[in-house]
Amino acid sequence: SSGSTRAMARTSAWPPVPALSAHRGASALKPELTQAAFEQAIQDGADILELDVVLTKDSVLLVRHENALAALNADGSPQLATTNVAQLPQCADRKTTKTVDGTNLTGWFAEDFTWLELQTLRATERLAQLRPANAALDGQLPLMNLQQVADLLKAHNTSAARPVGLFIEIKQAAHAKAAGLDMVKTLHDFLQHN
Repeated sequence: SSGSTRAMARTSAWPPVPALSAHRGASALKPELTQAAFEQAIQDGADILELDVVLTKDSVLLVRHENALAALNADGSPQLATTNVAQLPQCADRKTTKTVDGTNLTGWFAEDFTWLELQTLRATERLAQLRPANAALDGQLPLMNLQQVADLLKAHNTSAARPVGLFIEIKQAAHAKAAGLDMVKTLHDFLQHN
């Protein structure tokens, strides 16, 4: 049976084959790339947490799918939002227009905020119509950095029989480099530290 095959795989090399990868955590059940999504994925049996990282102004690896925290259409309506940044008056002056991966976007970008500033933001559901239960949690869950996710897994892995690993996808690395941020070095330093 597939259950016994997975059990045998866990006793040998890691990751098991096949491995269950939780894309941005349990994103169908909890807002993606949040602690709630990662904890749900671990509880549900994920072997690997897949996540995306971008860089902040102070070179912290922020766990977000893209560097745009919120972007607007030409008429000012929301194009995408993974945070509540557009609703915060103290962030209004950070709205700017940039070219990211060949596309002009007007909005708020991770590389214009320090990690300390980003800790005041809260996650919002990127696909609200598809995931209304997640959207009900808009504005409640803090953003995470990669070290926080690593620490969550370290705590899990020291007390659990089933280890969980990370699959890290870097986003907009060329854009970060053009802004004077070195994602490769930052990720290398993270891996060395962990």
